Amino acid sequence: MTFAETRAAIASRSTARKIATIDGLWSVMEAMRKKGVRVFSVTNVGRACEAAGVIKVQSLRNATGSDFRDLIASYAEDIGASTSNAAGPAPTPVDEAIDTIRDLDVRIRLRLIVENERRQTEEISRLKQAFKLYRLAPDQEPSTAALPVLSGEVLPPEPLLAAVDVVPLWKFLSHEYLAEQGLEIRSDGAVYDDRGERLTPLGFAFSLQALLSATTRLGC
Repeated sequence: MTFAETRAAIASRSTARKIATIDGLWSVMEAMRKKGVRVFSVTNVGRACEAAGVIKVQSLRNATGSDFRDLIASYAEDIGASTSNAAGPAPTPVDEAIDTIRDLDVRIRLRLIVENERRQTEEISRLKQAFKLYRLAPDQEPSTAALPVLSGEVLPPEPLLAAVDVVPLWKFLSHEYLAEQGLEIRSDGAVYDDRGERLTPLGFAFSLQALLSATTRLGC
């Protein structure tokens, strides 16, 4: 049911005091929506209601708070927001600062920028961890003596190349991107961090560049 339908059904069997609380709950959720809140969990709404003097979080969680929980769920469904009875992660200072901006479009754009930056940071962290796991010690360099000598250029099957999104790989190899992350490719083709520690096997960057060039020639 919609919020209006849920409210009407609950109000028909409620006291005037409870109806006033319902209207206060709606006002709090409207204020949250206008601030750009995206998750209408019982905890989030309850905290906002407590701050406004409408109802306490514990009252929403009690058995007698089921009507209010239904109203929260209906409201979230009406506006296409998500809802969860579990507490979410605490907002960061950046999130709280964005919430104070009155312009909804500006808030949305800033959140997209922040979220994109968080994803990039996580990706970089995973890459660094992967490089450290697979980093070879100086006395463990692979020997090419046992490798067969093949004539011509050997490429992976075209369907495999076509399934790979090469844009992030090209970005990783760019000087600007590496410099921003405190990384660099040296003349031996390995990637080093800002402490001079080698993170990849020798020739790693050169091999990756060759593979990406091959995918470009194949039109993948």
